[in-house]
Amino acid sequence: MNQAGRPRVLLPVLGCALFGVIALVLLVPGPGAARPSADHAQSNTTAAAAPPASVPVGTSPALETAAAKPSGTPAGTAAASAAQPMPSGAPAAADGPGADPRIEAEFQAAHPGNLSPQVAAEVRDLTLQVWTAETTGVGRERWPAYFPPVKTPLRPYTQVRVQAVSAHSVEGRVIVELLWAGADPSGAFQDRRPGLLAVARTANGWEPVR
Repeated sequence: MNQAGRPRVLLPVLGCALFGVIALVLLVPGPGAARPSADHAQSNTTAAAAPPASVPVGTSPALETAAAKPSGTPAGTAAASAAQPMPSGAPAAADGPGADPRIEAEFQAAHPGNLSPQVAAEVRDLTLQVWTAETTGVGRERWPAYFPPVKTPLRPYTQVRVQAVSAHSVEGRVIVELLWAGADPSGAFQDRRPGLLAVARTANGWEPVR
């Protein structure tokens, strides 16, 4: 082959090579066509994993339902029971007969007596009987001079008990200060009611006097 024909043979070969290079350039993505960034992928993953707006984060609907159900003993039951008034005529729990020794000790400390233990015991026994007759009407016949007949029916107290007694001698008689509990004729109960009684020693022993 002569040298004049070589350029004619190389032209098709160079054209094919140039076409291949252009095709490769077109197939390789440029700098602006980069893959999605890691931050963008993480953002999509977080959005997909987030709970709906109606359910607070970290709260299970099942737990909310269980918490909303009332327990076996409603919280308001104890408060409602405590708010119920005591039945008419019933003493308060803290002031029942079990509290009487403490009440008497405090009362005697504030109102000390001056009788011997034996006389104080005799006066106390009489005081319990006379004060019961005074407030309930039961046993008044034992002391007719002290309890004169009444023309109108008595309106007695109920649930009567003497809580504390303190006695001291004054001018030949004994003055008894006392605290007592009882329900009045209307049924209202009250304790630590004050009372005063005078007794004296007679030929028949200790008697209430006015």
